[in-house]
Amino acid sequence: MPKSFDSNQGSKYSDYQITFQAKQQHWRYYLVTDQLTNGDEFLIEDKDPTREPKIQFTRSTSANAKNSDPIFSDLKQQFTQSQQYCFKSDSEIACQEAGRQNIQLLKNKKNELGDPSVWIYHLPNPPNHNGIQVINALKYL
Repeated sequence: MPKSFDSNQGSKYSDYQITFQAKQQHWRYYLVTDQLTNGDEFLIEDKDPTREPKIQFTRSTSANAKNSDPIFSDLKQQFTQSQQYCFKSDSEIACQEAGRQNIQLLKNKKNELGDPSVWIYHLPNPPNHNGIQVINALKYL
């Protein structure tokens, strides 16, 4: 804390507080799968029962965005025998120190209760500096 000196009161401390607006950005999850997997079966959902509004994602394929998104072409070069999908948050998400839990990668293959099966229960949050996270599902297939 900065220290100021007042000859009548001795030394005293002053508290300073600086407040910043949190950076907001879209989150993008890139999913890499094998050629046989039907990417239409995958979805990302916010399963946190307390978070309002829920974070929602829209899926696109490399065929939809290969001319406008350079990450798709980079992934295609690195994983030549794969398919790539991008899940982009519908709204911007404020950056924060603590990670958000219960963002799940689901596959529409129904479980015994008729719900989509969970592949990853807690997806890693994309880093605050770019909002991009790549998920290599090849190791799960």
